Amino acid sequence: RSGRDLVFQLEFINFYDENGTYGTVNGESLALVYDEKSNIRPEWKSNKYNLFTGSEWRLWLDNHLDALSTNFNASPLSASLPASSPAFENAEGSEVLKNMRWQKDIFNLTAGKEYQFFFKILDSSGNVIKINHDGDKTTQRIPLYAFRMPKERIAAGDFSFIDLWSFRTKDLTRQRGGVTILNNVINASTGEKTAIEVNMKSAGNLNVFVMTLDGNIVKRLSKGSVKAGTHYFYWDGKNNAGNPVARGLYFVRVSGKDIDETRKVMVIKK
Repeated sequence: RSGRDLVFQLEFINFYDENGTYGTVNGESLALVYDEKSNIRPEWKSNKYNLFTGSEWRLWLDNHLDALSTNFNASPLSASLPASSPAFENAEGSEVLKNMRWQKDIFNLTAGKEYQFFFKILDSSGNVIKINHDGDKTTQRIPLYAFRMPKERIAAGDFSFIDLWSFRTKDLTRQRGGVTILNNVINASTGEKTAIEVNMKSAGNLNVFVMTLDGNIVKRLSKGSVKAGTHYFYWDGKNNAGNPVARGLYFVRVSGKDIDETRKVMVIKK
């Protein structure tokens, strides 16, 4: 959604022991490296690696590495932001969970674009950690990168494929009656959520219920008085008892002062 900040949550962990304890040691942190997809030229990508191995990596680096590409990405937009920058915030109540905030002004977020990103690992002094990646002491040491390894590849036993993180932006088209539903197809087995935006012109009672086709209430999201303004409600595909609902079509009924709207949500499981 362009015109707004975007927030992702991530856990940065570099140790995990047999007792189930995990976290970070030695003060390591993250640096974000990002760019717009339209700025990434073919020679910056992992074209050499793909050519010789038959792979389909879409990696690009901000550091020259002969095995991957012929040139490194030096476009003006490409940036490395330290962990102390506005991009990272400590999530409340967690030592390892962080909020990664993409501020629309800093990252120039606009509609209809794809943004790609990965991370570098920094030491306790904020310097990029570099490694001898090929065992050859005569070659240049390169930064220690953190990329994405898709779950579907891991499930298939393929640990050789790594990827970028990415997302697309688009303008939000608001719906009639002051009620807009976002992401109306959700996967209940993964906890995916749908969001309901309700614009109250004045204060008053507001009821937001998730219902089955035959009118049974599955989940109460709001019941009571709210102030005037925009309110957001989220449903993760679970009923009032906290259990995932069956796959199928559900209705979100929103009623209140000057509002009487119904929206559809499709729940899938895969």
